[in-house]
Amino acid sequence: VTINGFLGLLNRDMQSNDSIAVQNDMSKIEQAVKTMSRQLDDLLELSRIGNVMNPPQTISLNEVCEQVLTSMQGLVDESDAQIEVADAMPPVYADIIRLREIMHNLIENAIKFSRESTRPEISIEAARIGRSVVCRVRDNGPGVEPQFHERVFKLFDRLNPRIPGTGIGLALAKKIVEIHGGEIWIEGNGN
Repeated sequence: VTINGFLGLLNRDMQSNDSIAVQNDMSKIEQAVKTMSRQLDDLLELSRIGNVMNPPQTISLNEVCEQVLTSMQGLVDESDAQIEVADAMPPVYADIIRLREIMHNLIENAIKFSRESTRPEISIEAARIGRSVVCRVRDNGPGVEPQFHERVFKLFDRLNPRIPGTGIGLALAKKIVEIHGGEIWIEGNGN
């Protein structure tokens, strides 16, 4: 539908020989194709979860965070984010590749959804509670209003369409966590 709409505009602008408008239309079509391609890639990844799992192993959460932050160094530097990782977090038994995906999505969201004109401050900590490990990724962003706490984990549901993304990241994280027998949620009141 999006591309068809842009093609209609492109056709109209080509008939009127408006080369600047044609360039603009082509740019919009290219951006729409890139967005849909990212959504399809993410959707394919989401469909694979549960079918293709890597063998679980005992993993250091500190090492996972170090690996993820190294891979995200460009975004961290660009945003000037301050990220603190607690020392000696408990190990977990999980699929390391999927665990990296979860951490990447949570950290990326904490950076992307930070308050405007404010340096993102993110802390990552974990503690063993009974037989479970509870991991927290906290940030100084504006928060999410309680009525949207469940909605942000739904596929393609984006609260702020002006911020780049496909709306799959948190749905992916939720599915991975649930396949591992865990839960994921948001705390806070949106302040």
